[in-house]
Amino acid sequence: MNQVSVLLIIAASGVYLTPTIRVHNKLKKYDDKTPGLFMMHLKMNTYLKKYNRLSIIQHGKKSRLSKLWYFYLFCSISLIALSFVI
Repeated sequence: MNQVSVLLIIAASGVYLTPTIRVHNKLKKYDDKTPGLFMMHLKMNTYLKKYNRLSIIQHGKKSRLSKLWYFYLFCSISLIALSFVI
């Protein structure tokens, strides 16, 4: 693999992990039953719904981060695919 591919994979990891860590930290702060960061990926839809409920309780509306998480996931998958094409 060349250096561009490695940089794209690192960028994809950063794009994906940043919103995931923010969701995990907020859930961990208010819910003791939240699993570890990597186990949370097995049921991410469930934890995004919990995050939405928590945001509605705190702010009165759904958080945009839960919707954008899917966009970030798509972007990271696209970057990884692009790194293998290059």
